[in-house]
Amino acid sequence: MTLFEHVLLYTLNERIPDEAYICNLEEAEMLRPGQYITISTYSRMMYHVMHAAKALVNKGYDPEVINIRSLKPLIFTRS
Repeated sequence: MTLFEHVLLYTLNERIPDEAYICNLEEAEMLRPGQYITISTYSRMMYHVMHAAKALVNKGYDPEVINIRSLKPLIFTRS
């Protein structure tokens, strides 16, 4: 498993949907199914990791990408 994060990503701004929704911070989200390698990330690094995953696919790899959503508690149950 590889975990990516950086202090500069804490200033990320993102659009919030108008309709009500629930985001369970205690459950990881599968962003991209794959095999042989798992890349775990959260917050702004998610965008960089998805870009890197595309580059890996172009080189013949099939990475799984998981958004862990939260570091505390760090739970690896996937939805």
